[in-house]
Formats: sequence, structure tokens, C-alpha cells
Amino acid sequence: MTPENACKMKQIAKSYTDLDFTGCVAAVELAKANGMQVRAHNLIWSAPGHSPSFVETETDATKLEAFMEFYIKSAMAAVGDYPFVWDVDNEAVANGKSTTTSTLKTSPWSIIDDHVCKAFQYASKYKSSGQKLFYNDYKFEANTGDSKAKSDRVYTLVKDLKDRNCGIDGVGF
Repeated sequence: MTPENACKMKQIAKSYTDLDFTGCVAAVELAKANGMQVRAHNLIWSAPGHSPSFVETETDATKLEAFMEFYIKSAMAAVGDYPFVWDVDNEAVANGKSTTTSTLKTSPWSIIDDHVCKAFQYASKYKSSGQKLFYNDYKFEANTGDSKAKSDRVYTLVKDLKDRNCGIDGVGF
């Protein structure tokens, strides 16, 4: 089972210190009670418009990075070791034949230098033994057309994260 919204930061984080994991924990407990595996989705959503308003408007990279680590640590502790996968970062890569040369979308998290690698490093630090850490995205499973450009960018990102030992274990589609 992958909870659609219950484990997303926008649903959980009311402020920098007010986090409510009730819905996420309930979804995981429901899955556990019914013998279903859980893919926890997601810790950081790098697409603009999908983070809490205080994240979307933050201009202090140090403050935002501290929150990123606090949130990841808190989420993984609250949800526990039952999920076999955490989608650490979601939809960070630019879509289609983007006119930008950048691999990543501009997002609230972009003010943090190397934010995708850092998110994986924090998740690696706080994950339970055996949990896998994934990058997740959509519309990149092609080797022709607009989706090929995105596919190439996802490959470049994941290879870079692996080469630098950021902590990524896989990719979700």
C-alpha cells in the first residue's frame, strides 16, 4: 500500500514544530493489520506548490535545511520500521523537453545547496535497518519523445546520487 496523501509533508507539518503524523501512522497500521507491505510516500516533494506554505515562502536556506532534517527524522521515527521503502524525494526532475539546462525543477527546496543528496543523507541517517530509500517521479519511462529527455535527466540524477554515496537505493515510477 502507498498512502496517497496521509504521509505527505503538506498534510503533516502545520509549522516548523507542529507535526501531526496521525493519518500516516493510521494508514501504516491498517496495512500492517491486513498483511500489506507499505511504501511510505513521501518525505520531500520538490515540485513547487506541494509543500506547506511556510516551506514554500522560506528564504533562509539554513533554517529550511534544519527543518528538512528535523522533519525526516521525526517522520521516520513516528512511522517506524514497517514501511519497506521511503520515497525520499518526489518529482524533483524537470519535465519533458525543458528549455532549461538544469536537471532539477526550481522548488522551495532549491535554496538548499544539493538538497536532493542531503535529503537522502538525512533519510539514511534515520532509517530503520532494511528500509530502502527511493527517488520517485512520473512520466519518464520512455526512450523517445518528450519523456526521453526527462528519463535522461532522472538517470543523470540517480547516477550522480549513487556515485556520491548519497544513500539512494532505487527509483519509483
